[in-house]
Amino acid sequence: KFLWTACPCPDKKAVMIKLHLGCGDIRLEGWTNVDVRQTPGADLIEDISVLPSFQKNTVDAIYACHVLEHFGLNREPSAQNVLKRWVELLKPSGEIFISVPNIINLLKGIELHQNDVYRTFDLLKAVYGGQEYPANIHYCGFTLQFLIAVMHGAGLTQIQPFQSFCDDTSKFVLHGVLVSLNLKGTKA
Repeated sequence: KFLWTACPCPDKKAVMIKLHLGCGDIRLEGWTNVDVRQTPGADLIEDISVLPSFQKNTVDAIYACHVLEHFGLNREPSAQNVLKRWVELLKPSGEIFISVPNIINLLKGIELHQNDVYRTFDLLKAVYGGQEYPANIHYCGFTLQFLIAVMHGAGLTQIQPFQSFCDDTSKFVLHGVLVSLNLKGTKA
């Protein structure tokens, strides 16, 4: 259904492998869209914490929007170990783009809207996950400094913010609150 390996023919250009992890309903052109569930956006149904279809040092880029928080801090698979696995798959100088809920912004929004039960409920879903299906639960939250530390610990360098490049939760504003923290890093 998708092409994710280079053509063995010497006269053909190698195909770039770009993974869009936790794609849900969003299909990105030019990316292999991977989700744990069968969704309209998914090219490949696979556990994104291990990605058994891919080998070390073979992936050019990874985009993970609002999925890293679905892994634990001290619960396996941990967010740290999942990110290490993703970095392991990247080629040297490969890039990873991570978007996660910005826990600081969300808590400020909850405080701002604490007298409005409906807005507070919406913001709490961004903190804890929508919980409409078993995998939609958040087990950890990220601040800027914590995400940078986790990314460094996974072997990423040149960590910096990135501008959202698709219409998804990476640029979502909920009740005046910018929901996401978007950082990219490069494999050393």
